[in-house]
This record gives sequence, structure tokens and C-alpha cells, in this order.
Amino acid sequence: MTSTVHSRSLGTRFVVWVTLTLVGVAVAGAPAAAAQASGSVETLAPVLAAEDARAWQPDAFRTALLSPDSVVRRTAAMAVGRIGDRRGVTLLLPLLVDRDSTVRVAAIFALGLLRDSTAVAPLMDRLRTPPALDTPSGTEVITALARIGGRRAGEFFTSVLQNREPLQFADRRALVARVALESWRLGASAPIGEILPLMSDTALEVRSGAVYAAARLRVPLAGGRLLRALRDDDSYIRSLAARALIRAYADSSGLATESVADQLAQAVEDIDPGVRIHAIRALGSFRLARYASRVAGHLSDAAPNVRVQAATTLGELGGPDA
Repeated sequence: MTSTVHSRSLGTRFVVWVTLTLVGVAVAGAPAAAAQASGSVETLAPVLAAEDARAWQPDAFRTALLSPDSVVRRTAAMAVGRIGDRRGVTLLLPLLVDRDSTVRVAAIFALGLLRDSTAVAPLMDRLRTPPALDTPSGTEVITALARIGGRRAGEFFTSVLQNREPLQFADRRALVARVALESWRLGASAPIGEILPLMSDTALEVRSGAVYAAARLRVPLAGGRLLRALRDDDSYIRSLAARALIRAYADSSGLATESVADQLAQAVEDIDPGVRIHAIRALGSFRLARYASRVAGHLSDAAPNVRVQAATTLGELGGPDA
């Protein structure tokens, strides 16, 4: 009950904020601007009320999504996604070619939230068809496809990574990086064979996305690559690898238990506190008491969260040193 009231209160405050902003613009501008601002407020009010109530109001959304004001179109598109009614897909699809990039991104994001498979083909076609998309819009298409998921999205991701798609997109590396990063959402449909080589890509954004996906999916074939990632120059990538290399994963990947534990014990001394935390936590899953003294040294670590994790892990490792 409290959360419902709080949500409605936030919605009401947002309506007030939008109204005051638009009225302020109108007062400072010409009569034509005042009329446009007034019209925008009238168009937005039912949309925001519908979003606040999570109620599908097709007429209100149809009017708002056709508004000449990009702020109104963008706000309405986001509201459609947040309401979560899949009947909104048909209203959002025309915005894939909207002249305003912020409106396009909002519409694509909303389609991802709706998770309706009927949007998969239009989203893929938008990347293939002129006019070329800007980087924020193009990468948001990839995220939306990953959120919707399914076999077709997985096949599209595979063809993108294999460079078989005639994409209307200038920054192909950014697209590859996003495909690698978001592939974890696809589960069994993820393009594992194409992601694995990217775990050692020279481009940091691509490499980190691939390591993230492999770590989240716990891909058995990625075991050796994750061990190498534990020594990557980038601390974020090292932390991803450390987090993934728990004993259950080491066993499923056919990695030598002793070797993984030893490398985690070395990562416990990493310069980055995030890496130390994940390495200590993962080391605890091996239940090998001989590493307790290494972990105990971090009870006085400079980072408070490392000290907390060290104390927790000592309880898991056991033994006289713990």
C-alpha cells in the first residue's frame, strides 16, 4: 500500500514538473510557443496519469506518439514500455524512424521492456535498412533484441559477430561490443562459439563484454579463457573472471581444482579491491583450509568490504588458521 501511494505521488510530482517546465517556456516565448506548450501539457497529462496507474489508454498514447513535440513523443514511448501492455508494440514501431534520436532510443528501449516477439523482425530490419542509425539507437536495438530473446535474436547475433549482416551502422565495433555484452540474456540461444574468441579481443569494450557474457552464462568452454582473464590488464575484467571461477564452475569446465584455487589465491592480493573481494569469495567455495592464512591477512585490509568478505570466507575455509 505504501509503495503504491509513493508511486502515485511520484507520478503526480512528475506531472507538476512537466507542466511547470512547459508553462515556463511558454511564458518566456512567443504566443505560438505558449500555444504549443499548452497543447503539450494537455497531451501529456492523460499519458502520465495512465503510466502512474499502469493502465493502457490507447487513444491517449496514439495522440501523444504523433505529437509534433519530441518531448511528448519520448515521454509517451517510455510510458508505453513501463506500463507493459504488449498492445503498445504497434504504436511504437513507427518511431523506429523518428527524426529525433532520443525518441528512437526511448521507443527501442520500450520495445525491449515489452518483450514481444513480434518486434524482433522490425528491430532487425531497422539495423539493415537506411537511413543509418546513430550509435545510441543502434546499440539500444541490440539490447532490446537481447531482452526479447529467442532463437531468431540468437541467430541474428551470430550473423552480426560473423560479419554476415549488411548493417546500416557506421560504428560496427560498438555494435559488436554490445552484442557480446548482451548475449548473456539469450541463455541457450547465445552465440557462444563467436563470443569465446572475443574474450581476448584487443578492444577493451569488446573484450569486457565477451568476458561478462561468458561469466554470466557459466560457459564450460570458457574456463581456460576466464583463467587468463584473471590476469587481464583491466581490473573490471579481472573481477568478472574472479567472480565466475567458483569451484562448481571449475568442476563443470574440467579445470584442475588446485590450479584454479592457486590462481585465485594470487588474485586475493590484487591491487583492485573489487578483484580482491571476488577472489576471496570464490576461493571460499573451494573449502580448502590451507588458504585461510592468505585470506586472514585481509582482515586488516584498507577496504572495509574486503575485510567483511575475508571474515565470511574464513568461516567457509575452516581449519586452525581460520
